[in-house]
Amino acid sequence: TMTAFALLWVLRVALIARAARALAPSTPTSLLKLVNPSNPEAVEYLPAGMARAFPTWTLLGTTFERVPDDEGMPDPVSFDEIRLAAELPVPTTRFAVGLHLRDGTVRHVMPAVDQFVRVFGAGGATDYRNLGRATVARARTWLAVGPALNLDALRLSAYVDDRPMLESVHVKAAVEKAVAALADEPPDALASGSHVVHVAVADTLDDDDDDDVASPAGPRRRRLITEVPVHRFYPLWRRDDQAQDAMRLRLTLEDALLGPTAAGELDVSIWRVGAPPRIVETDC
Repeated sequence: TMTAFALLWVLRVALIARAARALAPSTPTSLLKLVNPSNPEAVEYLPAGMARAFPTWTLLGTTFERVPDDEGMPDPVSFDEIRLAAELPVPTTRFAVGLHLRDGTVRHVMPAVDQFVRVFGAGGATDYRNLGRATVARARTWLAVGPALNLDALRLSAYVDDRPMLESVHVKAAVEKAVAALADEPPDALASGSHVVHVAVADTLDDDDDDDVASPAGPRRRRLITEVPVHRFYPLWRRDDQAQDAMRLRLTLEDALLGPTAAGELDVSIWRVGAPPRIVETDC
């Protein structure tokens, strides 16, 4: 049974979802690109509506936790935008690698974002990952897993409004961590159908990778990409009438040997739902 707090959370995100629907993009992504590193020009396509229905999981330690999407919860997956309610606590973002599983086997990899709000109660901290409709970003371009995919050469980069936040961070350890967890008593649900699993890269970074974590002010340490409140890398996104209207978050997962032709991509705009209107001065 659901606790009273959990029920209130469900009702809250349902109201946010209604507001988000009114702001939905006019031309949402309809097809995802599936790139084969052995022949990047021979692109296959997957209907976005089908991929949106794939359950989302987060690998926390060695435990797979599913992002709730039942019991009246709205569908949180979006390929184009993220809608965050101004009234909710500022979410934490973790840059990640996404793995598409089909019948328990990794078929594709992609850049991903693990985003959540942490709420502290009498029983301790609880992380909420379904924050309403369009609050879980999913990549538009995926890389096929096969002999041509070189895990040693895979690099994750992240940009906020074209400012680099991560630059060519190794992700092999994150992928291997997920594969090891899948071989060690994963949830039965992952053995059939399609699923997307997020693995935060910061959980598997080596000390040598710290210099790859960039910011306009220079390198940042691992902690700052392990759990980053949105306002930390969106300094203009404030809770006042001078807040930025929207921000662009773009992640790439690239084979360093093959270059941009063999790269997965996540590209979303982040909006605040229910934010105070900006004051715009005109000459009229």
